[in-house]
Amino acid sequence: MKVLKFLMFTAVAVALGLLLTREPATAQTSSTTTADLVAFSAKGDDGTTLSHVILSAEGVGVPRIQFIDCNSDKAGSALTFYSAGTPLAIASNATASTTLAVVTTSAGLASNDVVVIRKRATDTYVRAVVTTNQVTNVTFTAAQTVTAGDLIYEMSANGAIGVGATSNKLFQAYGNTGVYNGQRGRPVLIELDGTSDAYIKLVSGSYER
Repeated sequence: MKVLKFLMFTAVAVALGLLLTREPATAQTSSTTTADLVAFSAKGDDGTTLSHVILSAEGVGVPRIQFIDCNSDKAGSALTFYSAGTPLAIASNATASTTLAVVTTSAGLASNDVVVIRKRATDTYVRAVVTTNQVTNVTFTAAQTVTAGDLIYEMSANGAIGVGATSNKLFQAYGNTGVYNGQRGRPVLIELDGTSDAYIKLVSGSYER
């Protein structure tokens, strides 16, 4: 009987030892973590008939806009969101020139088209309007300074939200919806029109992997 009790005590002690020395279980995490979201914010120019914001194409994922603060004095004003087409590479350096040479054909561009010029070395962006298209050269309404390898994106309106004549207009969305979702690896152009006072005060959100 003493032997049996000893064996039972030993078995219990071994079991307790295994439980105490076992490594803790790894905690399960959701698919979206802090590392998957990179916040951004941008302010537009304080314009008269037009204010605009351009979001960088260098973000880590899909740009998801979640908050916009803006004002306009135009009754029918609207926030217009633009998507970017396949970029054209600029062929040579240019300083304060309205005509830029491109590496590949620019046959898709036409007079009055809105484009975004991306300066890759500094990750800065310029909104520009096409005057004429000469296949291997594009002329703009304003002079541009660029470096070979910079990119031109043709922009296409992809949605709008009415604002009207108001001094402060807020749009908010929470979770994974957003006010507007852009394209991974492409700039996003947002415009607001006005009569004499249009201003996009703030655009914020996050890039989501």
